[in-house]
Amino acid sequence: MGERSVGTGSEAARPRVRWGSSPGSLGIAVVITAALTGAIVSLLSRTDPGVALGAFVIAGTLAGATIVRATRAYLLIPVPAPAYVVAAVVAGLVHDRAADTSRTAVALNGVRWLAAGFVAMAVATVLAAVVAAIRWAMWRSAQTRSAQTLSAREGSAGTADASDAAHQAAIGTTREETETPLTGSRGSEQPLS
Repeated sequence: MGERSVGTGSEAARPRVRWGSSPGSLGIAVVITAALTGAIVSLLSRTDPGVALGAFVIAGTLAGATIVRATRAYLLIPVPAPAYVVAAVVAGLVHDRAADTSRTAVALNGVRWLAAGFVAMAVATVLAAVVAAIRWAMWRSAQTRSAQTLSAREGSAGTADASDAAHQAAIGTTREETETPLTGSRGSEQPLS
């Protein structure tokens, strides 16, 4: 019998999504959402962008790289740095909007915000690359094992046919003698009606 969905309404109609089987665009969206969440946390804590934003970008990168398909995890490698830059600039501008600052002061503050997140951007980018490489290697290994298992099954099916033929030869019959012309099954021939 088939597998039944537990739940009502839209829960029962939705297919189950396995961890690590989402499209690459969803992973990118996770990283961007984490960066925006980090910017909001920075604003709510009334601090310049830095540690909180960096921690959210790193966590979002790790989550995004693990939920996407192994063959699409590489798409997240360039995402953490621009996501951090945009979120830091927006959070910094909103944070400093109350102060009457010149363009030079805003530019210097922007450099400070980006410098505060350099380590976080680098860690998130390296993390995305490492997770993508590990997941790809694991996927490739699984593909190789799957191909070997399939070829072993095909090889054992040929062995089964050969052993069946050897058995029939030993008892003095052939496959044609044991199968009925109409049904193709073994046994006695049944009369036509």
